[in-house]
Amino acid sequence: MYAFHALQRSHAEPDMKTCIHKAGMLAEALASARPEARGNNFAALCNSIHCWPNPLAREAIKKLYEFSSDSPGVRHNIVRRGNLPRALEMRDSMIVPLLLVTATIYFGSNTDLLDTLRSHSTEPVQEPPDPPAITESAANVALP
Repeated sequence: MYAFHALQRSHAEPDMKTCIHKAGMLAEALASARPEARGNNFAALCNSIHCWPNPLAREAIKKLYEFSSDSPGVRHNIVRRGNLPRALEMRDSMIVPLLLVTATIYFGSNTDLLDTLRSHSTEPVQEPPDPPAITESAANVALP
């Protein structure tokens, strides 16, 4: 969550890469926490976990994770498949982490995704919102 806050303020390329990287790390960590998880990389973990509704879902998540390995500076700083079609953009740093984090729902056993992502120690106290202020001009409007 801190990575998204930093990206929101800066819109800088290093923060874009950090958002993608951190989402991948979260996906790896949650996948490896499954009791049946076996393997030393994300693909192997995904292959060993029996939570997928369809093999295509598993392959899609593995390919999405691969994005972070193929983008220079995000994980391994190596491009294995040749030149990328374009540089990393802000939209990439939003949609890829969002999809990865959403996919981690498969790794939990009825886990509340928001509870998993929530940092309880740094959360501000949630108070009810203030009632909307009524302007003088709005108060003087005659209703039919």
